[in-house]
Amino acid sequence: MHAVRLFIRKVDHFTERSGKLLAWLCLALAATTFLVVVLRYGIGIGSIAIQESMSYLHAMVFMLGAAYTLKQDGHVRVDIFYRR
Repeated sequence: MHAVRLFIRKVDHFTERSGKLLAWLCLALAATTFLVVVLRYGIGIGSIAIQESMSYLHAMVFMLGAAYTLKQDGHVRVDIFYRR
């Protein structure tokens, strides 16, 4: 039983740390989006690699952010299922 509690604590710690890192990844995602727009419409250069990195950052924010939001009890609930 001690091993299970240790594992749960380690997962919670990882979730907490990754959630705080994801906040900074949102900033990186916004900066990358701004860079793509400036490069494409300001300078006339398109970069597929930067656009793909935007997609991967977006996926990481939502997939890893779901665990952090669940841990913080921040998910939106539907009243139909949680009404008494």
